[in-house]
Amino acid sequence: MNQVKRQTTRVVRILFMLFCLSFIWHCQREEPPRKIEILFLGHDDEHHNSEVYMPLLAAALTPKGINFNYTSDLNDLHTENLNKYDGLVLYANHDSIAPDQERALLNYIRSGKGFIPIHCASYCFRNSPEFVSLVGAQFESHGTDTFTARVANVEHPIMVG
Repeated sequence: MNQVKRQTTRVVRILFMLFCLSFIWHCQREEPPRKIEILFLGHDDEHHNSEVYMPLLAAALTPKGINFNYTSDLNDLHTENLNKYDGLVLYANHDSIAPDQERALLNYIRSGKGFIPIHCASYCFRNSPEFVSLVGAQFESHGTDTFTARVANVEHPIMVG
């Protein structure tokens, strides 16, 4: 019985060593991680000027492995195109969305892909209650006004110069 136990222990050790070697070999063969691909949906409006801001964001994040592709065309919201991307940034003022585009966008988000609505995205697709619910609110209005800033701490480093 001791001989069977020793033999079993030896087989288990050999299997464990083979597993470890296989794991190490597999880890060494791993390709480097691929870059993250992001579709940035903006608009042609100069008010928020998303086409100007996207390159600023890309300049900061591309060196960290995040690529951006800009579009302002809602026709790019279809399943085949969206599936090329890991995430979608929405910084735009598109008032409405066509039913097929809405379906593709919502399915894309439901699939677990990234969705990053920024600032004016709460104005987008007001004809889609499900989208508005997803974003969490619907933009209502804002006005303009004048205010005077009061410096609370003139010694703070941000105030230098």
